[in-house]
Amino acid sequence: MPQTALQHFDEDVARARALIAHAETLPEGEMLRSDILRSAWMFAVGALDAYFSDAYTDVVAATIIAKQRHDAMQLPEFLYDIKFPVRAILESYATSSSWSAAATNTLTWNFQPF
Repeated sequence: MPQTALQHFDEDVARARALIAHAETLPEGEMLRSDILRSAWMFAVGALDAYFSDAYTDVVAATIIAKQRHDAMQLPEFLYDIKFPVRAILESYATSSSWSAAATNTLTWNFQPF
């Protein structure tokens, strides 16, 4: 399982590249080749989406932890209104490989000042 957002991204992009390598073995103009190349593009777009979602979750979670450890820390007002799946903070990548997996059982959470 990926341990960081960047590792997750790298693994997903490697899978997209594998699709491209497979498609290049097929004859030019074949519909299957076109379909596989198109799916590689979609995989790459999904990798980018997952990267930003994972990185965003990591930053918000780290901010919440820092606030809990340092009560005097001042947070920007918008941070208190962020809503996202609680699982994204509570579960590690070992049990949930991505933001989208965590989002399947979404519990909306309103972060409130301590």
